[in-house]
Amino acid sequence: MIFRYSLTAILCIIFSISANAQTGKIRGQIIDDKSGDPLVGVNVVVKNGNKGAATDIDGKFELALDTGVYALRVSYVSYQKKTIKGVTIKPDEANYLLFRLNGAGIASRPCSL
Repeated sequence: MIFRYSLTAILCIIFSISANAQTGKIRGQIIDDKSGDPLVGVNVVVKNGNKGAATDIDGKFELALDTGVYALRVSYVSYQKKTIKGVTIKPDEANYLLFRLNGAGIASRPCSL
């Protein structure tokens, strides 16, 4: 009987510690550098991680991450990729980032068939 109560107490402690994991948020917006228009569907990914987000219709995104220091990679079709390093996540705080992406300037030339 004592073992059962001890096991229950230990499990309660373990679950309460894991429930109090320190997290924070990264919020931001991604816009076209020339026009200032928001970019929809841009991928924002934590480098060397498994979390990411895509921007909404207003070019905004949000990521919830554990505390720590991260590098984010931003990519969008026909735009230059960007990486920002040293993004620090603190408990119960939100960081706001504004990315301005430049077009990749992909040139095409006519071809004959």
